[in-house]
Parts: sequence; C-alpha cells; structure tokens
Amino acid sequence: MDPADLEQIRHAFSCQTAISDQQGRRLDDVLEVVRGITEQVSQLSLHQPLLRIPANPTPSSPEPHPEAPAPTSSREPRVQHPELYRGGLGRCREFLLKCDIVFRMQPSSFASDSSKIAFIMSSLGGSALEWATSIWDSQAPLCSNFAAFAAEMRRGFPPSSQRGTQGPACHSGGIQLP
Repeated sequence: MDPADLEQIRHAFSCQTAISDQQGRRLDDVLEVVRGITEQVSQLSLHQPLLRIPANPTPSSPEPHPEAPAPTSSREPRVQHPELYRGGLGRCREFLLKCDIVFRMQPSSFASDSSKIAFIMSSLGGSALEWATSIWDSQAPLCSNFAAFAAEMRRGFPPSSQRGTQGPACHSGGIQLP
C-alpha cells in the first residue's frame, strides 16, 4: 500500500472521529432538552384537572385560584387516579381514600386545599358532580377548605349502612339534591 494512501486514510479516519464526537455531543444536548420537555409535560398532565372551567361560572364572584405548586427538584411518583365517583352507595370513603393517596404521593402537585378540591371536583360525575356543582356555583367557603369539603362530602354521601332505605341525600348548606 502506498504511504500517501495510508496517510489519506488516517486523515479521513481522524476527521470521521471528530465528526462522530461532535454529533455525540449534539445528541447529548438534544437528549437533555427532551428530558426537560418530558418533565414539563408530566407536570402539566398532573395539573390538567386544575385547568377545567366549571359548567356555570358565576360572573359576579371571582373564582378561587389554586396556588401554583412549588417546583420540585425530584420527580414525584406517578399514581393512578381514582375512577370517576358518581355518588354510588358506600363508595365515597373509598374514593376519598384514593384521592388522599394521590395527594400524599404528589405533595408538591397538591400543596394547597384549592388544588385538592379542584382535583376531586374534576373526578366526579352523576349525583356527586351535581352536589359539587351546587357548592361551586354558590361559592361556598367549602371551595377553599379541603377538610371542610371532604367532611361535607362524607355527610352528603354516607356509607350505605348510614343511609337507611331512603337512598342518597346530598346536602350542601341548605341545598338538597336528589
């Protein structure tokens, strides 16, 4: 083999190595950007229930705004959200327990009472949603106090052993829903 050809091969190999190293650094940069975007999307998906607007907003009363959660340096575990609660017999306590698990596993996502209440309200359907809508529309103080909200929900949807034969009675202040 001609020494000039060998030198050309060495030079080409050296150039290819430099290009490969440069592309590797660029891929590392792209990977870091993708990780950042993935984290942002994850945070947005956790807060998605907070973005919903009530069906009948009251124009005269300002809506309580959930406080923005503090940024986290480590990622919170992903927890399965509870199934939609429709006010079923004896299921309120179970539903609130599952919500509490989500709140405890993702404390920075649910740092405020308002964020917890918004999450619960966005996870309701049927008679439970009717009950929550009446509270929201009246801008009751329950909308900003999680402990009071959960206690009122337990009263409105008691375990089946406490309901008797009358079926569910949902109360919100002076409001009774079917």
